[in-house]
Amino acid sequence: AVVSTQSTGTVRNEGSALCSVQLTATYYRAGKMAVLCNRQRILVYVIVILAVLSVVLFGVLMWSVSKPPVEVEYSEGFVRASAGLRENMDPTADPCQDFYQFACGGWMKRNL
Repeated sequence: AVVSTQSTGTVRNEGSALCSVQLTATYYRAGKMAVLCNRQRILVYVIVILAVLSVVLFGVLMWSVSKPPVEVEYSEGFVRASAGLRENMDPTADPCQDFYQFACGGWMKRNL
């Protein structure tokens, strides 16, 4: 892209697909004049925002993974209900072949 200055102090970036408007803002980097148009600025801002959000999301993800597991208290009702479920199951049955026998086989053996 060819950069030219005009007598009014404005800068025009000619030949760039991203910049085709007249600019009034310039900045200097390492002794060379560089120009950013509005579209390029927006693109830079979006990239910076996405980078910051990625870092924050990665930090939150790592924080949530590193938390210790929650301790569960087993109440008397919970223990009784789980024991009743285990009584009604038939652990000798293959759940992939006959899931109904696996889930209800113990109850059927006791009651039928």
